[in-house]
This record gives sequence, structure tokens and C-alpha cells, in this order.
Amino acid sequence: MPRILFLVALLTAQFSLPTHGAAESVQPAESDYLVSIERVQPMDTTGLDSGLATVLRNYYQRSLGGLENWQLLESLRFDGTLQLPQGALRFTAFKKKPNLCKVVIYVRGERVVMSYDGRDAWQLNTLQGDGQPMDMPPADALNFIRDATTTGHLLYPLIAGKTISLLGTADVEGQRAYHLHAQLPDGQEIQYFLDMTTFKEIRQIVINNVTGAEEVTTHSDFRTIEGIRIPFTSVLTIGGKQVHQSQLDRVQVNLGLTPWMFKRPAVPSKLTEPPPQPSVEPLLNVDLIQPNSSFQSQSAPSFFEVDPLTQ
Repeated sequence: MPRILFLVALLTAQFSLPTHGAAESVQPAESDYLVSIERVQPMDTTGLDSGLATVLRNYYQRSLGGLENWQLLESLRFDGTLQLPQGALRFTAFKKKPNLCKVVIYVRGERVVMSYDGRDAWQLNTLQGDGQPMDMPPADALNFIRDATTTGHLLYPLIAGKTISLLGTADVEGQRAYHLHAQLPDGQEIQYFLDMTTFKEIRQIVINNVTGAEEVTTHSDFRTIEGIRIPFTSVLTIGGKQVHQSQLDRVQVNLGLTPWMFKRPAVPSKLTEPPPQPSVEPLLNVDLIQPNSSFQSQSAPSFFEVDPLTQ
């Protein structure tokens, strides 16, 4: 599942973004990822080691609901709170297949935004100057784009230049887990830990391209939203020390997100409307996870209901 905690953490480092003279951004060819996934099936394990293939097939079925269910998924919206040593910050994140992503964090009535539209990685900070959108610094962009895929990198195991290996088993806070290693075509590496009984992704390890630090994200409080398992609590640690915790309030699917919602604003604007206030209603909207509900049963709200960043 997407590392929303990591994407939000990126934003906490952006409160002092320069308003001018940003470093040249990483702008990969839009067709690279799209072309690579068009050539293969998302859950095809043909030719893989039999042990690895069995683990992946169980993960696809148990955590993503199988191919038919996964194909119904178009987009996700996450609303939650990031707990930092300095206090709590509200955030909203959006993902759309295959790898579009936008994260908005609310700070003192202002907003900090990072987004990737499949071609352009950009950021905007209304705490600074005129709040002009700018290129995302290269190392930040590598991190953000890596984690922008809608349901992670265990899908599409047969992409050219990508390898997934089953390293064995490991203990994750008392849970026995399959330990997998994925190397992406650009050389970035991700370690996955899947519970041996439930096949939930309980831990993920990556290297931060900005700091070089090994970041360990441990997931818990899994809930099934339209057949997709999503961790509502995630804790990021570095060197065994907790950096922050993410707590989701609500996850919604297929809200009618379109690609232009992820694009860099053509005309910068100062965004001053207040952040959303915590609801007094139950944290999870149970209407979204009724066992007999379907993706098609949800109507698509307007853009202003979907995206808090009104441009």
C-alpha cells in the first residue's frame, strides 16, 4: 500500500522552501512507467520462483481483493493526522492510477502541497512569499515518485528491469513475516514484510534519497475498504527511534479524480481558507466499507468536494 506517512513527512521538511531559485527537478518521461505497465499484467507471476509466486498471489488476493477487484479501483483519498514531536498536523492525500499523487498538509491556516502528475513533480508552500508553485528538488522527487504508485511496487513483477526476490522470513514485532526485496528499474530498492498468515504488508523499508537514511515504516490497524486492505496507523522510525506517526481518519475510493487535478497550477494563488476541523462524527465512515457495497455505487462529487486545494 502507498506510504502516505512518508509522503506527508516530505511535506514537513518543506516549510522553509525557497520561493525562488529551486534546484532543477526530476522530470521523467511520462511514457516510461505507462509503457512498461502496458506490456505486462499487474498480477502475472509467470516464470518467477515458485515460492515467490505463491507469496505474491496470496498477497494480491488477500490484500488487494484479486485482479478483478483491483481493476475496479481508480483512485483513493486519505484524510488523517501526522503526529510529530512538535504537535499534530492534518493532511489529505490523493492517488490515482497508475502513479498520480498529491499530498496537502495544513499548517496555521496555510497549506503545503507536493504533487506528481505522471510527468511533472512540483510543490507549493503558501507559508512562503507568494506561494508560487515550483519544481520539486531532484532527491525529493525521486522519493515522491517512487511512492506515488497507487498500490505499491509488488504489482507488475514482470516489468523490464524490475526484480522481486523472496529473501526468507523475519520477525516483525512478534509477527512472522515473509521478507521480500524489490529493485526498481531506476535502481531504487524496497524491502517488504508480509504477515505469513494474513499477507498484510506490515512493514516497508526504503532508503531516503535526500538523507541516505534507512527509513522503516511499520503498519497496523488494517481495515478493508472495498476489498483493499489499508493500514490506518503507520509509524516511521530511523535507527530504531520513532520520527512520527500517521493516523488515518477516513479513506474513500473512486471520487472522480481526473489527471488535471494533479497538475501544477498555471497561475499561483494565495490560499488562505482555514484547514478542515476534526469531525465529531466517528472517525471512519462505515458507509464506505459495507460488505455488499461496490465501487460503482458511489457517486462522484465535484472537484471542490474532492480536492481541498482550490486553485
